[in-house]
Amino acid sequence: MEDYIGGPEFVFNAMWENKFIDYGVMPLFDEDRLYNIQQIIKKRDYFHDPRIRELSTADLGPATGEICGVLIPRFLPLNPGLTSTLVLTENTKVNLREIASGIVAEKPLLLQSVPGAGKGFLIDEMAKLFGRYDGNPLSHQS
Repeated sequence: MEDYIGGPEFVFNAMWENKFIDYGVMPLFDEDRLYNIQQIIKKRDYFHDPRIRELSTADLGPATGEICGVLIPRFLPLNPGLTSTLVLTENTKVNLREIASGIVAEKPLLLQSVPGAGKGFLIDEMAKLFGRYDGNPLSHQS
C-alpha cells in the first residue's frame, strides 16, 4: 500500500462505500465488513434446500436492485420520497421482467400498444426502480 498511497504519515481520504475513509486504515474497514458479513451468513438459513438459494432484498447492496427476478444496477443516491402506484398483475410482471432484461443487456427496446395503455407510466416506474427518475413523468407528456 505504501507504493500507491504513501506511508503511515500520509493521509489519503477518499470515498469508500458511501463514506470518506483514510485508505491507510482500509484493511481495518475491510476486516470489519467481512466479519459483519460472516455474522449475517451464520444467522441465515441460506441452504435449506441444497439445490435452491433465493436472494432476498437484504442480500443486495444499495447499488443493486431487483425487478421481477432481474438484478439491476441502481444509480445512487435513490430518492426515498418516490412512491409507486404500479399494480403488479401477472402481465405487468412479465412486461417489467422483459424491459429490465433488455436494459441490463443493453439492448434496444420497442414498446408498442394502443394509446393510453401505460407505456410511459411503465417507463416512469422503471426509472424510479433504477434510480434515474427526474420527477418529469413521461406518462403525462403529449
